[in-house]
Amino acid sequence: MHFAVHCLDVPDRTIRQAHYPEHRAYLASAASMVVIAGPILDEDGETPIGSVLVVQADDIGKAREFVEGDPFALNGAWEQIRIWPFRKSVDNR
Repeated sequence: MHFAVHCLDVPDRTIRQAHYPEHRAYLASAASMVVIAGPILDEDGETPIGSVLVVQADDIGKAREFVEGDPFALNGAWEQIRIWPFRKSVDNR
């Protein structure tokens, strides 16, 4: 099953910057779970203010466990994390 994950950063952007390499490595180590992932950008189109992921997991508990193990979550870069079941209806890749 797929889950949509929406995370918003804390105002202190230095936390995201400090843990970005660990975050990228974490996502790469779980390539079978991560369908797609990327930053949410501020209106300037450049500044990351959060993250969006679509993850594959057996249930929402496993999806939550994966997200909570992310270095951004562990080190307080994300102020808010929301997770919902997601049904892919269109994939134009």
